[in-house]
Amino acid sequence: MAGRTRFEGKSWTGCIAIAAAVLLGAIAASPAPVLAQGPAASAPSPDKGGNKAPEPAKEVPVEKLMAPGLLPDVSIGKPDAPITIVEYASLTCGHCGHFHRELLPKLKAKYIDKGIVRLIVREFPLENFALAAAIVARCTEPAKTYEATRALFVRQKTWMTAKNPRAALLAIGKEFGLSEAKFDACLDDKALIKKIIDSRENANKAFGVDATPTFFINGKRLVGPSVVDEFDTIIAPLLKK
Repeated sequence: MAGRTRFEGKSWTGCIAIAAAVLLGAIAASPAPVLAQGPAASAPSPDKGGNKAPEPAKEVPVEKLMAPGLLPDVSIGKPDAPITIVEYASLTCGHCGHFHRELLPKLKAKYIDKGIVRLIVREFPLENFALAAAIVARCTEPAKTYEATRALFVRQKTWMTAKNPRAALLAIGKEFGLSEAKFDACLDDKALIKKIIDSRENANKAFGVDATPTFFINGKRLVGPSVVDEFDTIIAPLLKK
């Protein structure tokens, strides 16, 4: 069964200063937040008129999806690979962590390492703790950002359940070259916070992203896959073109 964590549609756009002010406190709080799991296949919430919200389009225009955004893409694989997978994920989403721990190594061996697929990982934070983790990854040198992001996903259960989440996040940041001073400065970087939040809002409005993880495989939507076969089903026909 597919697994995903729902996006409730709340906006932080008007609260950048507040977000910056509370971020350090949010990750220092104890106990740490529980890993976000969410319903496996929730129906869209009814609107005020009692009608179901429209289902997101099953496919989005590739040129629109790949247009330059507010932040440089974090990716792995050949830039000219014939197939591009774009993932929208929250670093506190348990299903996203499962993808990076269990499914991605298989996709990497089967497609990415052979130059067939390029994977782009885009932030879609569902709450402040995920936002803080995304900022930590973004503040590393560009050449290290993907590996920092992957480390946060792979070791998700460790840093999210740590007695001192701030220290746990800082330790990962230091592995990728972040000093404590830069770590603190980044978590107070209102411009970076705004870019991440605005990017999330754009993904929701432009592409209908309302759950994590959501993937677009050459524009074709796949939400919450639990096995590699779900990717194979979409990739195989694309390779025949």
